[in-house]
Amino acid sequence: MTFLCEKKEDKLSKIFVSFQDLLSLKKYAKLLNQESFRKSRSMGIGTHKSFFKGQGMELDEIRAYHAGDDIRSINWRITAKFGKPYTKIYREERDLNVYFLSDLRLNMHFGTQKTLKSVLGIKILAALAWASFDYGDKIGAIILKNDGCLKFKPMHKSSTLMAILNSLVNNQVPKTLKKEKTLSEGLKELSQVCLSGGRVVILTDFSDFDDSAKENLSKIASSCEILCIHLFDDMEINVPPRGVYSVANGEYPIKLSLENRLLRSKYQEILVQSKNNIVDFCLAHKITYIPISTNDNILMELKKKFRI
Repeated sequence: MTFLCEKKEDKLSKIFVSFQDLLSLKKYAKLLNQESFRKSRSMGIGTHKSFFKGQGMELDEIRAYHAGDDIRSINWRITAKFGKPYTKIYREERDLNVYFLSDLRLNMHFGTQKTLKSVLGIKILAALAWASFDYGDKIGAIILKNDGCLKFKPMHKSSTLMAILNSLVNNQVPKTLKKEKTLSEGLKELSQVCLSGGRVVILTDFSDFDDSAKENLSKIASSCEILCIHLFDDMEINVPPRGVYSVANGEYPIKLSLENRLLRSKYQEILVQSKNNIVDFCLAHKITYIPISTNDNILMELKKKFRI
């Protein structure tokens, strides 16, 4: 199945996404939701059809524990009374607030495989936004740019979703090469607008995931369910083959030599530590961590990572 209107001969689509591309993703929303709905019902987590599965606020029933149920929902009083485990089943809320944070800063305009990280993130956001919108969720967003943030209050209106998608398209090419806004600042903006009980989807490469960013993300995690989608290029997690590479930051091209064995080993160590830093933080704060590469088939990854 062809996904995201990707044509092999269309090189422009690898570095730029059009508004029509994002509109075309709507046809995949029902596919994503139907898969999710079947999965959520089989897991007994309620009838809210959003693919953002999770424990809702209203107790629906208490039944015998089934393999795969969340052990955190075990009702210990009933379990002790009957001598076998029972679990609480929740009905998820409708009209959830879903917030997206899209990183479109200069660091995202990199890719050695099928596409740029920025294009990958925009398409994933659009696909997930359509899927959630179809089931009544309110969609909001913060678009993090080099020179500032664009904010969209969560609403269940097609005009709001269209405005978000249009802004993603219009801001995918940085208007300045000077990186002024940090991930921490974007997360701080998000923490000030997201309501308790909402769902948050963060799409970034975590290139500046420092202590300040961690502090702001932990604040959000204390009151919201978070999906951290780590967008990366294979070269950012594995040292490329030996050789001399031409690289540029948008202004100055340089030659990067990766012939030295010691340098390659140290470089690989830094890459591994950087990823582990993100993974460990997410585990510690019960944040769902989803890595997706610029070389991945996006539809397959969405189905696999989200188990939809």
